[in-house]
Amino acid sequence: MKARLIIGLILFILPLGYLIMDYGYEFFDVNTCLDLGGSYDYEKYLCDKEENHPYIPYWNRKKELILMSISVSILGILLFVRGRRKYENNK
Repeated sequence: MKARLIIGLILFILPLGYLIMDYGYEFFDVNTCLDLGGSYDYEKYLCDKEENHPYIPYWNRKKELILMSISVSILGILLFVRGRRKYENNK
């Protein structure tokens, strides 16, 4: 029962943490590129100082990653709640 609590917390925290880190790293890459006077190419994930590139929202580029992270986190919440209920009932 304690294992469900721990696994639930891990499944909740890790996917969301990875998603936040991925977004943050990309944000800083884009910001650095713009500070250097370039245009960020969201398709190649590169800074281009010669050509302008359109903005492509994070959701459009990483939809599968976002949906998978949210799904696994919801599974983690469910495991945690179920494990907590069983743990409290056995006390």
